[in-house]
Amino acid sequence: MFTYLIHGLCEGWTFSKPEMRILIVGLDSSGKTSMLEKMKEMFSDLQPIPKEHIKPTVGLNVAKIEDFLGVQWTFWDLGGLERLRPIWLKYYRESHGIFFLVDSTDETRIDDARVVCNRMLANTDLQNAPVLIVANKIDESGPEGLTMVKTAFEHSALNSNSNDTTSKDGRTDGTTTTSLAKNGILDNTKKKKKKKEDASATPIAKRVMGASAFTGVGIKEAVDDNEN
Repeated sequence: MFTYLIHGLCEGWTFSKPEMRILIVGLDSSGKTSMLEKMKEMFSDLQPIPKEHIKPTVGLNVAKIEDFLGVQWTFWDLGGLERLRPIWLKYYRESHGIFFLVDSTDETRIDDARVVCNRMLANTDLQNAPVLIVANKIDESGPEGLTMVKTAFEHSALNSNSNDTTSKDGRTDGTTTTSLAKNGILDNTKKKKKKKEDASATPIAKRVMGASAFTGVGIKEAVDDNEN
């Protein structure tokens, strides 16, 4: 997962910050906190929360993994209940990549997850962020679960061009260009702005992969080989 996100960022722009900030999001009960704790166990000296003590996230869980692959990692695990999802917006602008977890054992909610993911990816604050769709719990669902998630996501959230230009605070591009016009620099800014928008019409890197936050299956493979 880590290698994949670094690769995705390098495809679109030069990443020079010493810290990479990753959002772990998805519907409630998709296994976000379990995934965070498994990564802590596998890739750091941090003490993970025992599985029996993991509870649904109602706010935010944070973990830092120091100097892995030459990068300082900060993970934000955000609650997935519908009433908590507006909180996600506050973290988009500061994020460098997204883990969107989907419960591959719950066929009835995969389409709901796809809709939520589409709405998230339409936000302009995320349009330079590589996105990893994680079909979680494949230790239970098997290849069929991964196939269901891929079928739902690969032809929608991953390949759709969003026309939504509304920013996090609700302003549109028109508000910005009007402000620039008043300063007499509209023409040059329009050219630069259009080039930037064309380059970031969709997230710059996307993939669906299977994993298990319970067993760790799929996690190490994604780290070792970003071509999997």
